[in-house]
Amino acid sequence: MVLLCCASVVGEVECVVVEIGYEEPVFTLKEKIKEMLGYPGLAKDLQLFLALENRQWLGAEAVESGELAETIKEILQREKRLASGVAIRTYFVGQEGDMKPVIALGQVHVLVAAPEYDTAKSMPHAKSDLHQLRESIVEGLESAKKRKKTDRTSWSCSKLSADQIKQLGYEPMFVSWPTVDDVSSERDYPAFKWNDDMSESNPTHVKRYKEYIAAVLEDTKFLSIKTDLNLGISVGKDHRFLKGKADLCIVPAESLTVNEIVMVIELKSGSREETLSAANFAQTVGYFLIANTHFTNGGHRPPPIGLLTNLNDAWCYLWVNPQGKIFYTSKKNNGEPLDRKTALYYMRKHCNFFDSCVQDPNTVLSDVSTAPRDPHVVFGAIPAGELEKYVIEYEDNMADVLETDEEIRFYQMSNRLRHTTAFEVPSEIPLFMYS
Repeated sequence: MVLLCCASVVGEVECVVVEIGYEEPVFTLKEKIKEMLGYPGLAKDLQLFLALENRQWLGAEAVESGELAETIKEILQREKRLASGVAIRTYFVGQEGDMKPVIALGQVHVLVAAPEYDTAKSMPHAKSDLHQLRESIVEGLESAKKRKKTDRTSWSCSKLSADQIKQLGYEPMFVSWPTVDDVSSERDYPAFKWNDDMSESNPTHVKRYKEYIAAVLEDTKFLSIKTDLNLGISVGKDHRFLKGKADLCIVPAESLTVNEIVMVIELKSGSREETLSAANFAQTVGYFLIANTHFTNGGHRPPPIGLLTNLNDAWCYLWVNPQGKIFYTSKKNNGEPLDRKTALYYMRKHCNFFDSCVQDPNTVLSDVSTAPRDPHVVFGAIPAGELEKYVIEYEDNMADVLETDEEIRFYQMSNRLRHTTAFEVPSEIPLFMYS
């Protein structure tokens, strides 16, 4: 599997991250892009181009900001589209002598040109041969087997609300800090100095708070701090597509995927009350949900944690308990607010433990061997589990989409044959009808 960042570059630029197998055809990539972008036209009409210039992938930030508009225009004019029937491996690994650069985070790998959609002309009037029928059914399978009661509109984490989080099927629960180590002898880091005339996303601020966290985690060997990681995935009961870019993401330094994020950090420059507002908390929960939905390494890694902070007197941690529920806290057991020294101590402890898991996948802490679900922990001491995830439910409305009685009978026949062991699939019949 590979994670490809795909950018729609006609009109407003929008990036989505698509997970796909190397042996799958480009047409499958088009179908996934169509769903994530909410494109109303046919997947086959999407035109895909490799986002390569001088044998390097384009930078995600530069594409989103519009800095590479001329470069993108030149790439689109070359008319070297990705062919729908060709395997992903051919374009993103390449053949001997034509190897592609390494795929990593912070890059754009596919440029998507989506033609304008004309509703009045969207459905063809007739399909007279098997090839045309195949195109109709392949496209229809994605839209007809639709998710029940699902609105495909994406949500931005920066605009997320508590009600929307509840709609996704998650209700974070406040608890006091569940463990207390003696931190009196631990290093105390100074308060972070914010410039009042700069936003949190100002490059000067970004550089400084990245260096601040790097100093806290100076003992880790295999972790990296990212400020340009675009996140996005279908989340929760509604399978709503959440997207956004957390201020900081801590990840394994050599990781090429987003399924093992260590922690997501959202930074605000206001007072404690301003920082820990409902809106800021909901935004942080959004990034936290994306990271944990991507997470697939529960047998070898602790799950991702989340942090909302001003790096001074406001600290709110999120994690998943052994039952898959979301816990959060901003206060210690004695009712006092979580202070900077304690918060950074446990950040360091969590990242150091994750670092040890990267060094030795068999790392297990003996004092948590009785944890209900998992020997791994968060913050180096608190038993943790994996986020509760929801299975996608489908209903088959294919008969409502097909246009003629002949097409409906053909589709029904394919369903019967698919479940009948007495028949072998003829080589001339498209295999997609039996998958």
